[in-house]
Amino acid sequence: MKLKSKGRSRIIAAVDIGTAKVDVVVGELSAGRSLNIIGHGVCASRGVVKGSVVDLPEASGAVHVALEEAERSARRKVEGIFLAQSGRHLAGFYNYAEVAVVSAANIVGEGEGGGRGARGGA
Repeated sequence: MKLKSKGRSRIIAAVDIGTAKVDVVVGELSAGRSLNIIGHGVCASRGVVKGSVVDLPEASGAVHVALEEAERSARRKVEGIFLAQSGRHLAGFYNYAEVAVVSAANIVGEGEGGGRGARGGA
């Protein structure tokens, strides 16, 4: 997510999905790189057992409820979200891909590379 803004502030949120509750904090990130907390939302967690998401639709619903509450509290719409999630069920991996760009301006258009056909891609 691009955080730098040219002279204007951005409204961002941090989401923490826990076993007991989902917390959302909304902040206004100013051009001077200061963050002011302007809203908060919370919802009882659903679909999460011992920190692991076991029912994605239920967990997603709880996140949406908390996010809507936080946006109402802030009286602003969130432009970007940071998610805090941990647990043994998460894993990271490295993926390497290479795409030949045919445009003289080095611009990759929709449908060019990045999919299953890209060398080394997923």
